[in-house]
Amino acid sequence: GWTSMESLRVGELGPVPAGVSGPYYTVVRGVIPGTAVDRGGLKPGDIVLAIDGKPMDGTTESASISTTERTYRPGSMMDFEVLRDGERLTLSIESEPYPSEAEWVAMLRKQAEAGESWAMKLLGDKYAGGEGVLQDRAEAFQWYVRAAELGDSVGQNMVGVCYDTGRGVSEDDRAAVDWYRKAARQGNWWGAYNLGLSYAEGEGVEQDDVEALRWYRIAAERGLAEAQNRVGLMYDGGRGVEQDEAEANRWYLLAAGQRYAVAYHNLAHNYRNGEGVEKNLQEAVKYYKQAAELGYTNACYSLGRIYDRGEGIDENPEEAVRWFRKAADDGHAAACWYLSLAYHNGEGVPKDDQQAVTWMRRGAERGDEDCPGILALWYFDGTHVEEDLEEAARWALKVPDKDDGLRNLVLGLLHIDDDSADYNPEEAFRCLKIAADKGWKRAYRELATCYNSAKGTPKDYVEAARWFKAGAEAGDFLCMFAYAVSLRRGQGCEQDMAASRSWFRKAADEGLDQAKIELGWMLGTGSGGAKDVSGAVAVLLPVAEKGNVEAQYWLSATYKLNKEYMQALEWAELAAEQGNNDARALFATTLTFCGENTIDLNKSKAIRWLKAGADEGHADCQYDLGWMYHNGTWIAEDSSLAAHWIRKAAEQGEGRACSRLGWFYEVGRGVQKSRNEAIRWYRKGAEAGDKYSKDRLKALGIRE
Repeated sequence: GWTSMESLRVGELGPVPAGVSGPYYTVVRGVIPGTAVDRGGLKPGDIVLAIDGKPMDGTTESASISTTERTYRPGSMMDFEVLRDGERLTLSIESEPYPSEAEWVAMLRKQAEAGESWAMKLLGDKYAGGEGVLQDRAEAFQWYVRAAELGDSVGQNMVGVCYDTGRGVSEDDRAAVDWYRKAARQGNWWGAYNLGLSYAEGEGVEQDDVEALRWYRIAAERGLAEAQNRVGLMYDGGRGVEQDEAEANRWYLLAAGQRYAVAYHNLAHNYRNGEGVEKNLQEAVKYYKQAAELGYTNACYSLGRIYDRGEGIDENPEEAVRWFRKAADDGHAAACWYLSLAYHNGEGVPKDDQQAVTWMRRGAERGDEDCPGILALWYFDGTHVEEDLEEAARWALKVPDKDDGLRNLVLGLLHIDDDSADYNPEEAFRCLKIAADKGWKRAYRELATCYNSAKGTPKDYVEAARWFKAGAEAGDFLCMFAYAVSLRRGQGCEQDMAASRSWFRKAADEGLDQAKIELGWMLGTGSGGAKDVSGAVAVLLPVAEKGNVEAQYWLSATYKLNKEYMQALEWAELAAEQGNNDARALFATTLTFCGENTIDLNKSKAIRWLKAGADEGHADCQYDLGWMYHNGTWIAEDSSLAAHWIRKAAEQGEGRACSRLGWFYEVGRGVQKSRNEAIRWYRKGAEAGDKYSKDRLKALGIRE
């Protein structure tokens, strides 16, 4: 049903009359003559206390006339308990059918033209919203002015709003303040509140926090929740009054008592940070939830952050995503960033490339300052999207000036990329240095790489190691790996095998497969610490099982060191089948330690792989194949072919091959006997560290 009248909250028009317990009871502003409300005896100025015993105190949406009347069928009777001139009355009023918007506009127009200011204001609302008439903000403004000129405080406030926002009239802050002041002086709480806003912002009047607080307080003391929250903010920030966070919380509580979402949020913030109250994360969560459930976007975002971090509650990625999504759907830019990263990392939702990019782009378009840089990096790296250097550059240039470290990082990456039309290593180095100095971990790595490879700057291993170390200590796992390599080689820093092993372990713990392979090798060989074959296997096995050929090779080598030849043979075979020549050589040498049946089953395969590796120039395969020809192992003995393949390996500096070739020349095996050639190859073997070569030189009376 419907009641044909206009009503406002009693506190909106001035002090709350005696006999009324709060500012949100409804006061009747106007009644359409001849309607059921008029026939039932309801008059302008009546304060509606209850309908059929239900208080109309406005503390909830259901405790209002507009909501309650909809629950009655047209023709049914409602008992209105009203306060009139201090006397309580009960009026029986019939619920009427809802008129169309056009019919309601016609009723209002008739009353407005009869001089009723309340109808003029409502008719202005209809034109402003295009309800029952074509939207016409200029016409709306004219009706507000007519009401205001009759002294109607609600109309005066609306004229101020029109001047403030430029709706239906040219924007004029001074005129807005004049009309707000007129409304406020008549006791209109919205006029007082808006006047306070004008003083606080210095719009249309000289900025004055003291005066702003005075007008906020007038509206707040009459019960306006928005004003109560503003008074709280003034105490919170020490604006116009000495800072008093406890007093701020008192005002927030008053506003929250009226279910004002922003006040709940402000209370939550103060409980979260212990401002004006003892820090209490559970209370903070409670108030954030109350604000969020009322649809306050910032509270949804804050709840998402709390669930994401596990502040005061258990960490819950799914709940974090739920609240971030609510905030993001309402346009919260930072929530878009978090939601995108959830899809990027698969935290709280399944990984989804398209969703990650969609939400990161929305965040950027809505003004989040972190999103453009992330998009730039994604387009540069081809993360979630096809690699697009032009798009990367476009987003990089949208990174805010305050984040020039990120902008320079992306520009540096573009300039260092050989495929980029903007390739410029010197400019890349300059940009990356700025980004590194600003603390960007990726820049540490790229800058170190520039020093390592002389891109845009002279080669400097010391600087490279320094920046790799900085990145490693900042948590960049690729820097951990690179610094471990520097320590193992003693390149740009003092060689330290134990430290190298430690950094390989840290990078491996971050999930880097290559670090696991290097760590496995060091554990298996005892490099940089105690030998730990079982530890090596534990590190290498998961990577090898993923098909990583290098891990398969080192796992095989580790098993061989531990004399577990069948396991070694199995993993060497898997790597050899993928064309790894190290594994082909390892397969053949491992096979020599196996039983006769295993040898018979695999010897032709071993020879075939050695020949393939030798033809591809692999020194170990060449040496092993030559040795097989020398001994006639699994193949017909052939001293000429033995010398041929061992020479190939020796020419690559392989110490064993140099030694063996020297011996061939010394005894005339597969080559013409030659003392000079023997000495020449023994010397090469000795230079490569081969002990047998050194011994033969000594036996021949030759000084190294």
